[in-house]
Amino acid sequence: MDHGSVHRWFKRTLEKAGLPQEIKLHELRHSAADNLWRATGDLVLAQQLLRHESVATTQGYLHPTRDDLAAGLESLEQVVRSDSEDSA
Repeated sequence: MDHGSVHRWFKRTLEKAGLPQEIKLHELRHSAADNLWRATGDLVLAQQLLRHESVATTQGYLHPTRDDLAAGLESLEQVVRSDSEDSA
């Protein structure tokens, strides 16, 4: 399939599903990157599956939420607590 055929198919699929026509096909790549990163926590895996040459490119596809940030801080607090307990 050529580029134009894929986009026409995507627009028809959106219409059949009753979804807004403003949705872009490339947005699905961003969603896939986000979902893969959240599910695995592995940025390099996401990079490889998206076939990006650079992890920096993959990072641009990620859209951390406040919940992601809160979970990261909670993980960091657990590491700090564990380290302080080990050194006591």
